[in-house]
Amino acid sequence: MTPWLLFGAGGKGVGARTLELALAEQRPVVAVIRHADAATKLAQQGVQVFTGDACDASVVAAACRAAGPDALIISTMEELRIIWRTEQ
Repeated sequence: MTPWLLFGAGGKGVGARTLELALAEQRPVVAVIRHADAATKLAQQGVQVFTGDACDASVVAAACRAAGPDALIISTMEELRIIWRTEQ
């Protein structure tokens, strides 16, 4: 099953709903989360979590490596810089 690399899963909006769908499918998920309290909760659900700023190239690179080259990258954030970083 194709893993998802998810940006914006730590809140309560579209990202959280997207994460719910992935977990319901038992899909592998890698998530970049800004706040440690949200990271702990997601890790307990089986999500591979990277805590940090989604615009930090080193965090994005580590998450991309963990998700693998075939991962579907999903961003529910408004920052285009995230997409640019994942393309590098």
